[in-house]
Amino acid sequence: SLTPHGYTTPFSQRDAGDIYENMGKTLAPLADVGMPFFLYAGALLGHVRSGKLIAHDDDIDVAVMLGECAPDEVGPMWREVKLELDKRNLLTEESRVTDRPVYKFKSDLGLDIDLFPAWTFEGKFSVYPYAAQDMEADDILPLTSFGQDPLMLPANSETFLAHCYGPNWRTPDPLFHLNWKKRKKLFRALMNTNYALEARET
Repeated sequence: SLTPHGYTTPFSQRDAGDIYENMGKTLAPLADVGMPFFLYAGALLGHVRSGKLIAHDDDIDVAVMLGECAPDEVGPMWREVKLELDKRNLLTEESRVTDRPVYKFKSDLGLDIDLFPAWTFEGKFSVYPYAAQDMEADDILPLTSFGQDPLMLPANSETFLAHCYGPNWRTPDPLFHLNWKKRKKLFRALMNTNYALEARET
């Protein structure tokens, strides 16, 4: 089916219930990296709105907390995370060699699990690409459990979703499209880092 990510298989054509119930178990190896992470973007939207994955969506988004760091430190720190993920063989080969600041977590689910960097600085919260130091850190931290540890939720998911999707976030919008070009301009420091790793020898 045609989804916002091209021709892929949406959750309406998968065993979405089983995928939803096993997100925490699937992402458990990510906890060994030592940074907390939470359900993000469309996956969080579906969870809060209806307690399931969005039928027309096709991936799971996860934000990884880097901790307290200045904007110019985020890129290098996020690249170090990629190196650690690679060392643990937790990235898809395609993701290893791309320069995007969104990493694809390797799993046996047959779908994309995208990892996004999130951080705090001087009481403000940022996460690529939705929040650029324009949210209060207290709206996100401390992260809360929803029974799928180590995968967590923001402290105030509704405030977070309203920031990301606007006041009508509770109303499904299959045609929603993020203006990536506009959002990337707010993350210049993050985008200035080269995230590509060398391809493995075959």
